[in-house]
This record gives sequence, C-alpha cells and structure tokens, in this order.
Amino acid sequence: MAEIPSYTTGSLKLSDYLIGTDVSSENVTRSMPVSDIVASILAAKSIGTVTSISTSNSTYINLAGGPITTTGSLTASLSASGTPSSATYLRGDGTWSEPGPTPTDIISQKDGNDLTLDTAQWNFTGTGVSASSINNNINVEIPGLLASVDSVVNGIAITATGTTTTNPSTGDVTITNSGAYQVRAGGNVTLTGSATPLQYSSDVTVSTTANPGTVVGVNAGVGTLVTNVNTNPEIDINYTGSGNFIQPNTEIISSDDIIAFQDLSASEVKTAKLNTIPASSLVSVKNTIDSYDNGKVKNIDTFTNVWKAKEIVTLTLSEYNTIPTPDKNTLYLIVGPGTAYTATLNPTYNITGGAINQGWTASVDVNDGTGWVPASSLTAVAGTVYEWRISLALINGYTYVSGNLVVVSGNLTMPSSNTTDNLTITATIQAPAQPQCLVTLGYIINIGGTGSWTYGGDPAGTAINTTQSAQYMPQGSATGGIFNATILPGVGSTITSPLYYSWAGSPAGYTPASPTFAGDVTVTGTITGPTLYSATLSVSNGSTLNVTGGGTLSGANITYSASSTTPSGHGMSIPAVIPAGDPYGWNNITGTINGSNYTGTITFSSDAGGSSPITTVSGAIPGVGGNQVETIYAQGTITYTAPPTTNFVTMNWTSISITDNTSAGYSLSPAQSTSSGNASVGSSGWTISPGSAGVNLTSTGQYFSSGPTIPPGTIAIDGSAAMPGTNAPNGTTSDWTVAGTIDWKTVNLVTDYVLYGNQFVNGKQAIYTVNWFSGSTQIGTQTVYGSTSIGGYASGTPQLSAVQMTGGTQIRAIVTRIGDAWNTSGTFPACGYTGNCGTDVPASTTGNIGITLSAVTGSENNLGFWMAAGSVQVSGWGSSTSVYPLSNTGNTVTCVIRE
Repeated sequence: MAEIPSYTTGSLKLSDYLIGTDVSSENVTRSMPVSDIVASILAAKSIGTVTSISTSNSTYINLAGGPITTTGSLTASLSASGTPSSATYLRGDGTWSEPGPTPTDIISQKDGNDLTLDTAQWNFTGTGVSASSINNNINVEIPGLLASVDSVVNGIAITATGTTTTNPSTGDVTITNSGAYQVRAGGNVTLTGSATPLQYSSDVTVSTTANPGTVVGVNAGVGTLVTNVNTNPEIDINYTGSGNFIQPNTEIISSDDIIAFQDLSASEVKTAKLNTIPASSLVSVKNTIDSYDNGKVKNIDTFTNVWKAKEIVTLTLSEYNTIPTPDKNTLYLIVGPGTAYTATLNPTYNITGGAINQGWTASVDVNDGTGWVPASSLTAVAGTVYEWRISLALINGYTYVSGNLVVVSGNLTMPSSNTTDNLTITATIQAPAQPQCLVTLGYIINIGGTGSWTYGGDPAGTAINTTQSAQYMPQGSATGGIFNATILPGVGSTITSPLYYSWAGSPAGYTPASPTFAGDVTVTGTITGPTLYSATLSVSNGSTLNVTGGGTLSGANITYSASSTTPSGHGMSIPAVIPAGDPYGWNNITGTINGSNYTGTITFSSDAGGSSPITTVSGAIPGVGGNQVETIYAQGTITYTAPPTTNFVTMNWTSISITDNTSAGYSLSPAQSTSSGNASVGSSGWTISPGSAGVNLTSTGQYFSSGPTIPPGTIAIDGSAAMPGTNAPNGTTSDWTVAGTIDWKTVNLVTDYVLYGNQFVNGKQAIYTVNWFSGSTQIGTQTVYGSTSIGGYASGTPQLSAVQMTGGTQIRAIVTRIGDAWNTSGTFPACGYTGNCGTDVPASTTGNIGITLSAVTGSENNLGFWMAAGSVQVSGWGSSTSVYPLSNTGNTVTCVIRE
C-alpha cells in the first residue's frame, strides 16, 4: 500500500487544488480547485454568494445606507420638492403643490400675441362695460357703441386729421376739402352744369374745341427716313447706312427666329421661321452644296451594333497585313487578292400534299463559319467555306409523312468568281383531320440557388402541332405531353428544392381554339452547386507557318477545330462546367485550309518555333479557380496554285417601261445585277436564275392589261450561251428591256335577297349589311332592307360593278343582320330551304345577330348556314365562304340571303 508522506502546513486558499475522484468519468482521479468545491457546497445549501450591496438614487426615490459588505441597513425616502401637508398633493413631476393653477400659469393675449405670461388681475374699463358674478362665475359684457364714430378715413378730395392718428383719424377729427375748390372755363374749354353758380357740387361737363396746330418739323429716328422735314413730311423705313432699321447685334440667329419677306403673289410683307424655309427656295445655296458634295462618299450609317466607318483607306492585302492594329472606325478597301464574289442559292421544292403558305413555308439560311443567318446569297472573298440550308416549317396543322424537312448542302468553297449553287428538298406532307394548334415551346426560368443547369429536353422554339382545346402538357410536369421540357442540374450541382413546371393556357396546359399558341413553361425551384470555370484552346500562327506560290495566309482561310476529352462533348471552347482543381483536355486538333487553290498540311507545337510537336493538350483548373486559356502554335507549308481564267454574266435591265396603274408594285426576274456566278471562259451550262426573264406581280389582284413585252437580251441567260471572254473584275452584262401596263382585276358584286315573313314588328325593320372583301381588304358595302308591312316581302339584286380586287382574288362576304324579330311561323320561303321552321329559325324577339354567308356564284341553294333557335351559334356549315374569280375582269360573285 502506498504511503502518503508528510508535508509542511499552511492556509488553504480558494485558488489551491485538491485531488479527488470524478465519478462521472469512470472514477478518474483529477485535481479540482478549492473555489469550485466551495461554490458547490454553497449552492447545495442554497447559500448566496453576494459580497457587497451598493445603493443609488432613482428619479423619485432616495436610497441611503450602502455599500454594505457584512451587515448594515438601507433607508428609502421620496425625493419630491416642496412641503408635504394636508393642503398639498404630490404632482407627477415630483413636487408637493396646492390644487389649481398658479398665477404664472395664466397667460393674457391680444390678437394671438402674448401680453403677459403672469396675469395677476384683469380690469375692464370704458363706456358700457359691465361685469357680474354668480357662484364665482364671472360674466363680462362689452356692448358696441352703435351711435358712435370710432374713426374717420380720407376720401376723394377729403382729408381728415385727428388728434391721435391720421387715416384713419381718431380723437377730435377735423375734415377739410383737399380737391378743387372751383372750376372755370378758359381758352378752348367750355363748362356746363346743373348748379348756378357752377361750383363744387354740380355735375360739370368739360368740352374743348379743335386746336389743329402746325407741324414745325419731323426728325428721323433709328431705322426711319424723313423727306420734306418741314413741309408735308414723309416717313419711310431706312434701308441703308449705319442708321438703317437692322442694327448690329451680338446674338446668334437660331432656327426658331423669324425673318421678314415680301410675298410677291399677295404683295404683302410677311414673316417666317428659319426652320420652315424649304430648300427649294434657296436655289443658289442648294446648287452650291450639291456641287460641293458631288462625287463625295457620305456615311449614312444609323446602326448601333457595329463600328461606324469614318475614314476610307485603299491598300493591298499585304499592306493591310502590316497594320499592327487596324482602326475600327476605318473602312479598308483591299485591292488585288481578296476580291469578294457572290454565291447564290437556287432552291427547288418538291413538296406533295400541301401548297406553300397553306401547308408549309420555306426558309433559306447560309453559314459562312459565323453561324446560320437567313439569306439566299453570300458575298465573300475567294476561299471562304460556307454551306446552305433549306428548311420547311409545316403550318395550319399539316403533318410530316416522308422525305426531308431540312436539307444542308455541306461545306462549299467560294471560287474566284460568282457562282450559283443548286439545292433540292423533297417531302410529302398531310393535311390535318381536325382543327390543329401549333404550340411553340418557350422557357421562363425562375430557378434560385448558386448551381448551374442545362436543358435536358426540347430547346426553346420547338413547335409541335396538337388538337385545339386539348391538353398539350400536364400541369406541374416536364414530360407526359407533346414536349420534353426537363431542366437538369449542371456538373457538380444538385436540385435542393423540387422543380415545378407551370404551363401556359386556360386551364393550364390546354391549347386555345386558335391555330397558334405560345406554350410557355415557368420553371421554379432551387439548384445549388460549386462555382464552375471554362477552358479555351487558342491557336496562333507559328514562325514556320507560310505560303508559297504567291498566295497569303488570309487567302488560305485556315480554320481550327478540336474535340474536348475532359469533359467531353465540347469543341475548342469548354464552357463554365469545370470545378476548381478538375482537369481538362483536347485531342483531334485539326487545321483546315479552306481557301480555293490552296493545298498543304497543318501541324501543331507547344512553342512558336515548332520544336515541340503535339497532338493533344491538357491542363487543370487551379485550386483557387479561374477560367483558363491554352495557346498552341500552327506549323506547315501551304502551296497556292493560281486558278484558270473565268468570267461571269450579270443581268442588266437597260429599259423598264412598265406603267403600274395599281401602285401595288412589281419585281423583275432576274433582279437587276443578278450574277450567273463565275465560269470558265467558253464554257456553257451556266445560268442566271431562274434562266428566263419575266415580271412578278406583288398581288394576285393585279394583271398585265398589255404586255409584258420582253425581247431577248444580248446574251442568253438560260445556259445555252458560252461564257464570253473575261471582263475582269466587272464581268459582262446581258442587256434586256421590258414594257407593259399593270391594272387591277375587277369583279361584279351582287346581293340577291328575298326577305319574307314577320317584318316590321314593333316598328323594327330587318336590315342586312353585306361587307365585301378582296382577301383581307374591304372593297365594298351593300345594305338591304326588309318589308315594312306584316306579311309582305322585300327582294332585289343590287350590284357593285367593276370593283377592283385590291386585296387579291379571294372574294368573300361578311353579312350582319339587325332589326326586327326573326320569322317564327309558316313554310318556305318564310322558313328557308328546310321547308319548315323547326330549330333552324331563331326564336329570339330582338335582332343584332352577325352571320357570315358564302360568297359564291349561281344558285340560291348556296346559302352557307342557318341560325340555331334562340342562339347566335352557327349550325350546319355549307359551302366555303370564299370564291376565286375565273378571269381578270367581268366575273360576278353573288351573296344569297333568304328569310
């Protein structure tokens, strides 16, 4: 057994430690401060540990006796001022006070201004003032002095002077006359009045006799000129000398200032603002400006997305390449290699099952390496790589059956001449069996959080036909309908709040009864994730990359491409999908020589000199993050071989003698300056599309009433002529002429009506209004009236003759009926062609019902439909609501109305 040795003695302090067993930790032996033991004992016996109590006064209580460290007493008392007694009370501000206000609390004022803040006594004096007291309530009465004058105010010619004040005067007031005392006639003045003698109180009339006098002289002022100064002077405007009517001024004239001029037609002097003077009035100024600007190039650029050209420099391509940093506001015209040529697409559409603008529309796009843009021609330098795309968009519910809706030409290279490219698209489509709605997908993203996301399904702009008034997508879901609108979290990101898909429509997710609809989906939720970074592979020209044979690197038009390996699926630019610390890389690094007449092979190195060949590139995002760029260098020798001699032919309309009486317009085919594209001199088979010359009219309602007369041009453009000798760089023109007259097609419009039955009930007469349309353009209106006698009928065939079809050859009529009640009894013709009233005759007693009738020629049996009883809904569609006239003029279209 261990022995405890003996130690020296001493006083135990609270800071000392004792050794004990901690039963809460498996009986571990540990040292504990004495202060903790003492505190534990006092706490167990509910003994406090306060060692000192201090005192302090509050607002109304005084506390004395502190501080107390062992024993002592505390004394509390009120801190109120004043003397407590049976006649005082303790106020809220801590004061012993008597009830009621003190004299200093009574303020006396006059007219809102203080007289005194300490009122001790009020004394009322003056005539008529009386006071009385009942139960200590004081009543003071100050009646007005109704028979007394308080003050006198001065009047016209009257002055009042008082002993106290003047105007108004108070006290003893003296009134005196301060005006005229007497009026006497004199000179050429006579007086008349009602009083005798003529003095102050009379009504006086003052009269004068004429006093013509004599003009001694007239002096000229600034801007005036006087002749015959002393006898019969004439005053005129001074136009000359330093004293003329226009004086020097330091102000600058503005556009709103006014100048005077003589109107020769009216022989009057008039004024006009400077900003209203027409240029035609300033013939000499206009001719000077026009002569000065003749032959000058003027920049009329109003676009804001590109740099505006302010200067023009003409130079060779080699000179341009020596410019370190070309000026963005300078237009460089490069002479020599680099001449721009035009490639024109000649598309062919072999579409069965539907007509253009009925079942389908077409679009043509070109891509010169910068992205697809709508265009049917491309102008670029020789060697430019491009491709064409023809796309069909199905409309009006038509569906795809077979063939292709998109055809792409693939890579083409711009030759050193104008060219025509042919591209054909073939497809079979089918008309809808029921009303269709073309729904176009759109995204409204309201996703919160720091993570990234991508489209996992159909992109925005996807358009799909579905049935009208039917559900196209389930509310809240990304799939299950006609679209897949799934949104996916990006690399390293997580969906932390479920994504909800809210679809457009009423109700949501349903199409309306219309041919088109914007099917927007609003996506809400939360996606969280790390910050992501991008990586880009950049290629620069190495010191050993050169061209032999006279060509240039810009003419070689080298483009670079690569495939990303980590992460995969990207090109030379990997977007912000890489977390910090993760790797990236590329392989399949390729340099493509796109310029015509250039050949060679491109290799790559990690240094400009080419000493470190590479086929792959890799790297990693730093741990601290940041977008990365990897630069490599292209190497190789490119050989240029000059192309053979070529030429091109352009369309040249030398004389256009077309009289357009419609003013609707037309276009020439081929258009002015359309090019055949470059072809070898002497070759045949080239064409200027479409290979024949003609005139296209803007509206189907137009026609050539004479002509068009188009004699053959100087060079055949259908490909049967050989390409003439070169005329570089402008090519050779084929000269053509055209003559003719354009007029509107016309039609006769007839309303054939027979109105029987219950007419003129309650004073209301049946009225039909027929609005005629050519396409969407209204071209005429006819109004017919029913009988004004019960049981009678009205009929007729009013006609609008030779009406111009300004909206096209589709003729239709919109008919509106208002007026008395519909017929409700009898047989045909009172009840129409059904032979009985039945449900085909409305039972309403008021009119104002709009209907649409068929507009076709011929029999009355072509009435399109009847109205349902008690309703404005159309029932029983008959023939179509439009008709196309068969000839340019003279056809008659009839709208048949029967009631």
